[in-house]
Amino acid sequence: MLRVLGKPKWARVTPGAEDDDPEEGAVTWNNYEKIGEFPGITNVAYDKRSEVITRIDFYPEKLSKEQAVAHFGPAYVTTRYAVDSCLADEDSEPLYESPQGPLVSVEYRARGIAISVGHNDLVTRISYVAGPIGRPRSRCKKESHTSSKKGAEGNPSAPSCLP
Repeated sequence: MLRVLGKPKWARVTPGAEDDDPEEGAVTWNNYEKIGEFPGITNVAYDKRSEVITRIDFYPEKLSKEQAVAHFGPAYVTTRYAVDSCLADEDSEPLYESPQGPLVSVEYRARGIAISVGHNDLVTRISYVAGPIGRPRSRCKKESHTSSKKGAEGNPSAPSCLP
């Protein structure tokens, strides 16, 4: 990676989920400026153990959805996502497909490209990924007010997670 992209501006290790060994499953994020297809910042994530790149995120400057589609081609799907709130923490915000979700993504799924579209149809991120960026449905469920089970902190309307 260093041979192709050079030395990163900065690097940060995100520990894995393993409690026994914090290095197990760790992901290293390298930050670059002025590389890639569009002007902007690029973050490259790789599995520290296997040294395989798992994700590349471009944060382009002033790129419209229309320009991105012209660049990548017409064979895309538009998907809306929401954050799975019962699974979110300070390091991640797991997504799921939701017809009313606030997050819009233009996806070239067969090619592993997901383009996040924000306000005024401006592209906020272009991700090259190995798989889907979100689950087909939420893993959180909302408990019924009449149920004897309660969600987080005893609040019957708080979400809890499905297995």
